[in-house]
Amino acid sequence: MSRLSISEAIQRVVGVLSDTGDTDQVLSAVATSARRMMLADEAYILLRDGGRLVLRASDGLPEGLLGRSFVRMGEGLEGWVAEHGEALA
Repeated sequence: MSRLSISEAIQRVVGVLSDTGDTDQVLSAVATSARRMMLADEAYILLRDGGRLVLRASDGLPEGLLGRSFVRMGEGLEGWVAEHGEALA
């Protein structure tokens, strides 16, 4: 896997945005671009659905997990960040 620059990642996402209005495809492009920018093993996007976070896009995780509840608000790192609206860095 080759590393993407920020400008390359933005160009890829903008390309998907201009080609399709499909939210799932855009989220997938964002996850893939983020993974390649950071040379990570995986990248995923969780969206809030009531009191839980649902896996909406990923790169590097099994596809069968998409649409499944990942964590509840306040649980784990992801849940804490979603609940408090603050980054942990």
